[in-house]
Amino acid sequence: MPGEAFVDIMQDVTLWGEVLFLIHNTDIVLECTGRLPPGTFGHGYFNIHSDSPIGGHIKADNCKSIAFVARGAKRISMSIQFFNGAGEAMFKIFVRRDEARELIAEQVEKFHALRARLAEANSG
Repeated sequence: MPGEAFVDIMQDVTLWGEVLFLIHNTDIVLECTGRLPPGTFGHGYFNIHSDSPIGGHIKADNCKSIAFVARGAKRISMSIQFFNGAGEAMFKIFVRRDEARELIAEQVEKFHALRARLAEANSG
């Protein structure tokens, strides 16, 4: 997906319940579980704040592409990955697992529905 889908995706994910928000660079893999709060633009950033442990300021304009990724054979993982112009991952949002380590079915449905809606909107 193009980076222009950033806000649409972020708004949709606010309705998914608790997700796994991951930032991975050469020095750290930071995982945070919580609800994604709604965001607003200000001072050049997409700002997310609430009582959720997920919060901060994202340079949304740096997002150039977004990938919906499902990988694995026996233990599938699903994530939405946001990339900057250099092709580096800015952050990733993962579908959560339940107590039995299975993907949460409702989030899997929302992942597929969002991907399909955006693919249709961007096919023209």
